[in-house]
Amino acid sequence: MEAFWYCESIHRHLGYAAFTPEFLTGMKKELKLLVRHAKMNYNWETAPGSKAYNDRLARKGVARAKAAERRAQEGRPDPARTRVSIYTSWKEDAGERSRRIWEWWKDRVKSEDDFKFFKTAVRLVALTQVSSASVERVFSQLVRIKKECGETMLEETVFLRLLCRLHSDEDIPDVPATVPADSE
Repeated sequence: MEAFWYCESIHRHLGYAAFTPEFLTGMKKELKLLVRHAKMNYNWETAPGSKAYNDRLARKGVARAKAAERRAQEGRPDPARTRVSIYTSWKEDAGERSRRIWEWWKDRVKSEDDFKFFKTAVRLVALTQVSSASVERVFSQLVRIKKECGETMLEETVFLRLLCRLHSDEDIPDVPATVPADSE
């Protein structure tokens, strides 16, 4: 049911034309069989690409152990933090877990004509690009403003400058630099 809710949510927020009321009704009809498939045993360890991932994980583990041994011999402490996440299983690795879930879906939709609507929905969801580019743009502009104008500006001034920079391609009315004399 969560998958269905997610697809309805995507329809509302992203406006995919494929998610018509008829399409959503078709998904509801497929849901019972999909739940049965989800409850079946599936060997995640034999999903395509799993062996290659497990081999890489084992090689990284050996390399980390050797590096730790070298540091110990040289009397250097273990680094407190690393930028690289250390996984001991594919279940801890969000990317690998997602890839295996994708493989599970591929198995369902390639061999079954029963999931016509979910096949389309899953492809659309998987192809939806999640991006932080807009947030990165805001922070980039904020850094630029602080660099050009200094750190002592009022919060409201920073906010106004940020809005002007972010919406510079839109038609923004001119704001007078000084208060007109007749307004006093």
